[in-house]
Amino acid sequence: MQTESEFTVNETTFQFENTASGEEIISVDGSICSAKRSLFGGKHVFEHEGQQYVVKVKPGFRRVYFKVKRNGENVTPVLSQKEEKIPFWVHFACGWPFLIAAVACTRGGAFGGVAGGAIAGAMAGGLGGLAYGLNIGIYKSALSRPLKTLLILSIGVGISVLEIVILRTMFR
Repeated sequence: MQTESEFTVNETTFQFENTASGEEIISVDGSICSAKRSLFGGKHVFEHEGQQYVVKVKPGFRRVYFKVKRNGENVTPVLSQKEEKIPFWVHFACGWPFLIAAVACTRGGAFGGVAGGAIAGAMAGGLGGLAYGLNIGIYKSALSRPLKTLLILSIGVGISVLEIVILRTMFR
């Protein structure tokens, strides 16, 4: 997965990029300060405008954090993250297994009353949420578009079939 981020230390803005091949690059205005292969968590030591920097890359959920030392002293960088807005159709394509949850509530309610509908809806909603989370992760990955499409459809169909099998087993 390719990640791009920026952090600022004393009015100097550094650009960070982690390419799909695992190379971490720290640069200022296109001029590379440090580049090394790492799958996150790399330590970069470099000099910029007469200042010695040590930058440790800390991966986080949906963003990257940096621990920075300038001339041996800890400094707190100001972070800015370039976030991609996910289009509505992607949310729909990733979350369509939630529709099975609506069917599960009505189907479970018909066979098991209110409690049956609640149990079936909770189970189907949980599995729909799992599918949505996995699918959004796949969408944001660096995989090719055809492979993303295939995986998202496969997970959706697989979760939907699992929901139907569980519903049929619960309400025989």
